[in-house]
Amino acid sequence: MEGSTVILECTVVAFPVPKISWFKGGNLLSPEDSGKTVTFDPESGRVYVTMPSAKLEDAGIYRCVIENQHGTASTKCQLHIKSMSKLDSLLWYI
Repeated sequence: MEGSTVILECTVVAFPVPKISWFKGGNLLSPEDSGKTVTFDPESGRVYVTMPSAKLEDAGIYRCVIENQHGTASTKCQLHIKSMSKLDSLLWYI
């Protein structure tokens, strides 16, 4: 829902430690992208994109690309953001 925190996650098993890249609609996500943060925990292999306050424009296809000297792998998902109506907005903040 619009305004909620969204976390996209994938799990990576690779050696040596890979380069991780997240894309939205073909565009590389960067730290400047509206507060989105990318986190990689090499110990657990979990890779996250966190959006603390999702907006309608955050909806789209996201792709995680993992690369090291042995090759490349990727996965993708589609994120849908439900618009918050005025009534929902009032109830959300009460």
